[in-house]
Amino acid sequence: MHEELRDALPLVELAVRLTAPLTEQAGLGSRAVAQWTGEAVLRISGVGVEAPWSREDVALDRREADAGVLQLVVATCTGLTVDLHWPGEAVEVLESFVDYAHFLPLLDPERSSGLDEDVDAALAGRGPRLVLLDRVELAPAWRGMGGVGRLVVSRLVRWLAADTRLVALQPFPTQFANAGDAPGFAEAHAKVQQVWGSIGFAPWRDDIWCLDPASPEFTRAVTRLEDRLGVAED
Repeated sequence: MHEELRDALPLVELAVRLTAPLTEQAGLGSRAVAQWTGEAVLRISGVGVEAPWSREDVALDRREADAGVLQLVVATCTGLTVDLHWPGEAVEVLESFVDYAHFLPLLDPERSSGLDEDVDAALAGRGPRLVLLDRVELAPAWRGMGGVGRLVVSRLVRWLAADTRLVALQPFPTQFANAGDAPGFAEAHAKVQQVWGSIGFAPWRDDIWCLDPASPEFTRAVTRLEDRLGVAED
């Protein structure tokens, strides 16, 4: 089935949405922070419930569009974008949400860049935004194909990162609720780190991994993925 899915990859479309309040509110209602979501969607027409599109594991969600068109959500991503002009406000937001508090070491409101000195010095870009990547989910059928999930994230990052200084995440195997001594955790954690490292993310500290979206290493990693998946431009 992987061959059929790989042939359909050039038809997958990306959708990115930023959500922010019109006026200042509590919590995530801050001028410094916006939530973002990204989806990879495949539209299939005229196939009804034919295999492989009828399989449950080929999509995270199914949506009926126009007559005869089925929308398959192949992957989803969520996170925050932080305006580094307002690092103090961003710190308040991250402190309020457990899912994002671990990114606090990246910010330093006392510096003009809004970023910690060490991470700031390691980056070549000068954009005013920080993109935090919280969760990525890929439909099971698309896994094990050599990097479909990584290609989706890479393309989404490029759309989000036109004026971005840094992209950051914490590699974590989502099949585990918490880190610890659970059987298989160490191996799964190392595998996830290897996956993100393969597209240019590098460890910083506190298990935070960072990517400079303007780096040539990132561009080369995406090119390798395209070649491996057979979707590179001629």
